[in-house]
Amino acid sequence: MSTTQRPTPETDAFVRDYDFQPTPTDCLRLASRFEHERDEAREENEAMREAIKDIYYLTEGCADGAPDASAHDKLCNEIADKLKLFQP
Repeated sequence: MSTTQRPTPETDAFVRDYDFQPTPTDCLRLASRFEHERDEAREENEAMREAIKDIYYLTEGCADGAPDASAHDKLCNEIADKLKLFQP
């Protein structure tokens, strides 16, 4: 997980708009929205990881790495090599 600080314009605007005095209801509404967005992002991430696994398994066995491999086989090997890090 990245520790790089990213801009938080929505949170900054929330704090600025409420002059550091948001009501508990406002905070709960914001937290709920962020939680829903996080859960949607997790589901999308999981779907992408599954697609990557499928692509890996479809390309991994295409070529033996021989110097005379076809361009398609070489491409399959390149794709599989890049996707290895997503394998369990």
